[in-house]
Amino acid sequence: MKLENEFANYAIAIAQMKDTTDLTLFKSDSKIYSHTMSYIVFGNRLGDIYINLNKHEDFVYVSFATYTGITEKAKTTGERIYKDMPVEDWINAIAEVMNNHNANPDHAQLVMNFTRQRVSTTQSASPVKNSGCILTLLLIILPIGIYFIY
Repeated sequence: MKLENEFANYAIAIAQMKDTTDLTLFKSDSKIYSHTMSYIVFGNRLGDIYINLNKHEDFVYVSFATYTGITEKAKTTGERIYKDMPVEDWINAIAEVMNNHNANPDHAQLVMNFTRQRVSTTQSASPVKNSGCILTLLLIILPIGIYFIY
């Protein structure tokens, strides 16, 4: 039996997340029920985050995994769950794993590397290249100042 049928309330909880994200179904079978969404920071797509319900013997667990390309950068797993829970409990379980995943140092490192790269690119821009605005402002203010002084 597919996990989405065996744990129907989890499927409802994930469906509620779809309304506010670009969450799409990735895989659904008897061992894994997986969704993916884009990992976007400052308007730039850094990779994908997979939200999985994984079956292991007699229990399931929620996991989050961050990928850039085909490389897994970070993974966080939740508590063992032995039976379907109410939708609210599934939402709380997903939120707990999501919070832990966001605090995962490997996941946070992606953002830090991107931010560091973006800041260094901005700071290394040539001052002469970015001085057009200041030069234009000086060319306007200087004649006006001279006119009022003399």
